[in-house]
Amino acid sequence: MLAWYISELTELILVFLSLVVVIAIFFKLKRFEFSYNGDTTMDYNEVLLIIGLGAIYLFELYSIIAVLNFGINPSQYLLVTVPFMNILEGTMQSILIIDCLKKYTEDKELKKRKPARSLITALILIDVSLWLADTFSGKKYDMNKIELEYYNIVFWSIVSNCFFNSFFFGYLI
Repeated sequence: MLAWYISELTELILVFLSLVVVIAIFFKLKRFEFSYNGDTTMDYNEVLLIIGLGAIYLFELYSIIAVLNFGINPSQYLLVTVPFMNILEGTMQSILIIDCLKKYTEDKELKKRKPARSLITALILIDVSLWLADTFSGKKYDMNKIELEYYNIVFWSIVSNCFFNSFFFGYLI
């Protein structure tokens, strides 16, 4: 139980930090003038991002459905908080990436200063930390006892492996 709590709390803290960094990047980039290219077609990076975001939504919604139908006590509020935070952070980060893929500038001083470079580096490090925490915590299978009981073992292992891999494939482009 303690390992589960530490794992969930670690994920919640990292996702919250990631959300704060994404919001800080939005505010930092609002101060500068950028031009948008007129291309409205989706390129390869955006398609991969949408696939990853869809995987986040499906995986977290499966978790939320299982937890809410199984019933939770006050000590298990992390079971609902973490999936909602993952959905919020994944959406905000996807919007940021898609927005930044469409921006460009001709200002040489702005290109030289590279605004928000340190924040983007922090966001990458947090995303890698989330991946490492999820990979090495082992919670994708046997620590999700509620999901295993609500769904069956075969279904939940397929869901967790498929959505986990497509989520990180979409974000590590």
